[in-house]
Amino acid sequence: MTIISCNNAVYEETYTEKLSKLHEKLINLSAGKNNSRKHPWNHSKPVEIRTFLNVEHLMVNQKEETMQLSGVISTAWEDRNLVWNPADYDGIKTVIMKQWEVWTPQLHILNSASGMSGHLEIDRHTSLTVYLREPDRSTIVMEAPYSIKFTCKFDYTAYPYDKQRCQLAIIDVRPMSKVQLKAISAPPYVALSWQRKEKDRMNKWQVDEWILRNISAQIIYLDSINYVFHRTLPGTSFNTENFWTILIALIEVERNNPYYGAAVVLPTIVSFSILSFSYLLTNPISAIYVLLSNFLFLGLYLQDLFKILPPAVGGLPKIGYFIGLDIFLTAISLFGQLWFTCALKKSTKLGPFATKLLDGKEAFVKLSTSYWNCQSTFESGDSAVILSTSLSSLTSSSSLYTWHALVDLLRICFAFIFLIVLFISILVLLL
Repeated sequence: MTIISCNNAVYEETYTEKLSKLHEKLINLSAGKNNSRKHPWNHSKPVEIRTFLNVEHLMVNQKEETMQLSGVISTAWEDRNLVWNPADYDGIKTVIMKQWEVWTPQLHILNSASGMSGHLEIDRHTSLTVYLREPDRSTIVMEAPYSIKFTCKFDYTAYPYDKQRCQLAIIDVRPMSKVQLKAISAPPYVALSWQRKEKDRMNKWQVDEWILRNISAQIIYLDSINYVFHRTLPGTSFNTENFWTILIALIEVERNNPYYGAAVVLPTIVSFSILSFSYLLTNPISAIYVLLSNFLFLGLYLQDLFKILPPAVGGLPKIGYFIGLDIFLTAISLFGQLWFTCALKKSTKLGPFATKLLDGKEAFVKLSTSYWNCQSTFESGDSAVILSTSLSSLTSSSSLYTWHALVDLLRICFAFIFLIVLFISILVLLL
C-alpha cells in the first residue's frame, strides 16, 4: 500500500490500484505501430517458444481417417519489452493479462481437417501470465485450451489387430529468423479421465476401441523454397528466412476389439459351415433350399457387418477376403446343386473323364479294403469275416458307373475340400 499526499490530503493507494497501473504500463510497453504489438525478437536472435502438450481426450474416426485431440497447449517465451521495477509496485512480479494485450505466437495446424480455419481450434481468448524473472526480461506463460481435428493416413489391412500412427503438425506463421518452436524434453502429459488419484488417471489409456500406446513430440524444419522437411538443420549455410520450425506430435494407437471373434468371425464361420455341410445332403433340392437360406443369412449379416468394418484403406482385411470367398462359393455351390439335380435324372452313359474319377474312387476303396483286412488279422476270426464282408459289398457297390455314383463322389469331395478351406481360414483369421 502506498500513501500519497496532495493538498494536505492523504490518500492510500491500494494493491489493486497498483496492479491496475502496472497492467496499463505493460499494455503501453507492448503497444506497437498500427495497433500491433511489439515483437520480442531482434535481428540477431529469434524468440524461442517452448511448447508442451497436455492431452485430455482422444477420438479416432476410422471412416474419415481423422483423429481429434483435446486438452491444453502450454507455451512459454521471454519478452524484453515487458519489464518494470517491482519496488515501484509493492513488489509485484507476476501479472495476468489477456492474449490480445501483448505479443503472442500465432500457432496454426498444418494438417487440420478444418483447412484454413485450423487456427481457430486453439483458443485465442485465454489469459496469460507475465513473470518478471530478471530486471531486463520477463517470461510469459500461456495455457490455451484446444480441440483439434486433424487428418491422418491409416492402414486397415491388419484389422482388427491394426496399429495406427498419426502426426499432428503445429507451426507458427513466422519464419525461423523470428520465431523458433522448441519441444520440451518431457513427453506430452496424458490424462484421459478425471480421477481424484493420480494413479487412477494414469491407468486410463483406452477410448472406445482404441488404446493410446505412445505419444511423443519433436521438432522438424520446413524448407519453404523446395518444400522439403528436414529432421535436422542443413548445416549453417541456410537462410533462416526460408525455414520454418514445426512441432510434430506423434500419436500411436492400437485397436482393441474383443468382440471381433463373436460378432464378426463366428457368423462367417457359421455361414461357411452351412455351405460345407449342404453337400452332405443326398437330395440336391434340399441342398438348394439350404444354400438359398445361407444367402439370406449373409444378406442380413452383411448389413450390420459393413457398419462395423473399416474402409478398405491400404488393403482389404482378412475378414473381407473370407466373406467374399464365402459368397462366391455359395453361388458356385448353388449352380453345382442344380447340376446335380439334372445329373440324377440322366440315363445316358458317363463320359471318359467321369469314368476315370470313379476308377480313382474304386482304387481308393480297394486300397482301404486291403489296409483294413491287414488290421483285422489281429482281431478275432468273426470280426475279420464281418469287416471283410462289409468292405467287399462297398467295393462292389462303388464299381457301378452311374450318374448317382458320380454325384455322390462329387458331393463327398466338395464337402471335404470346403471343410479344409474353412479350417485354414479360421487359422488365418485368428492368427
